[in-house]
Amino acid sequence: MTEIEEKVLFDGFDDHRFADEGGLVFPDKPEQRAGRFEFLRDEDRVGNGILRLSVQTPKSGPQSNLCKRAEVWERYGAMTSYQTGTWYGISVRFCSDYPKDSERYMIAQWKREIVSQDLTRLSPFLALRLRRGKLFVTAETHFRDEGARFLGAGGTPSKMWVRPQWGQMRALLATDDRWTDDDDIDFSELRPDILIESYGRSLPNPDSGWIDFIVFVRPDPRGRGCILLYANGNLIVKATGCIGYEGEGLGPKKYFKFGPYCDVQAADWALEFDNFRRGPTFESVS
Repeated sequence: MTEIEEKVLFDGFDDHRFADEGGLVFPDKPEQRAGRFEFLRDEDRVGNGILRLSVQTPKSGPQSNLCKRAEVWERYGAMTSYQTGTWYGISVRFCSDYPKDSERYMIAQWKREIVSQDLTRLSPFLALRLRRGKLFVTAETHFRDEGARFLGAGGTPSKMWVRPQWGQMRALLATDDRWTDDDDIDFSELRPDILIESYGRSLPNPDSGWIDFIVFVRPDPRGRGCILLYANGNLIVKATGCIGYEGEGLGPKKYFKFGPYCDVQAADWALEFDNFRRGPTFESVS
């Protein structure tokens, strides 16, 4: 493990700027021009500072056909090795007018560094998502004609959205308690490529106030990947198996980004964040 990966990062957003020790940045990119970040005060939070990220539909210009994003990224120099296990923590609160339609909305994403423009359509290997006003979590891996069966014991096959035309498969890891069979429509296949161990708890609902997530990620598309997801101190799900991607055009690092992400025709919306953490152990982020 490198010095960067052993270092604990933290930003409580208390100083009306991104903290030097947090390793975060709001990048100046064309797709971010629909986004806005604001450092606000919340007297009910420890430290009193929070970060609001919001998107608004652009009225005109070349960015109008892109996705709308207001995402904060790990700085490039702070990113960790792709297959090193890393712990993250982040608190999020949905603003009261969060979208409840069936468009694509993402709250946070973990991705592999991409060095080839031909691979920009690769989905995040882990994502916190929103659809129809319901919170859910997905993991991604390469498409395979037959499910991987070398993973060993532990867990049950996951519900997957299989997209051979894109060379990807998406596993449903966890949902909030309002999720129904109708919401499962894309996840129509059971596959053993990613195995799930659930612990009898649903994700908190978006209207439940602040949600504190702790996440462990160790991608490995060859079968030794692992994800642990906690919400408000409770272990929600463990996922193991073929997680993430490999191949030409992919870089050696992984990175985390958080904030509203949606297609340009989707609703305008906002999220509030607090207490970003990253470290080598559960204790370092809890």
